[in-house]
Amino acid sequence: MKMNPCTVILCKSLFFFCLFQVDCYCNRKNIQNQSSRIATKIKRSYWFRWQKHIILANIHKIIKAYQRSIIKLPVTKGL
Repeated sequence: MKMNPCTVILCKSLFFFCLFQVDCYCNRKNIQNQSSRIATKIKRSYWFRWQKHIILANIHKIIKAYQRSIIKLPVTKGL
């Protein structure tokens, strides 16, 4: 079954702004992979280091939510 990309919606739900153009796919394996990539980018970013623990905690919450149930996010224009 083909999964539809949620494009930056997952990232936007993690932060009130999104600096990373990351495709977040709506299945558990890819969401875990994408969150690892986001966390890696955050670790490399000097600007984010002071709030890294907050962002990683949010990523963890989002992953938990997706593990409980697969949520199909609407792809909206103008994000």
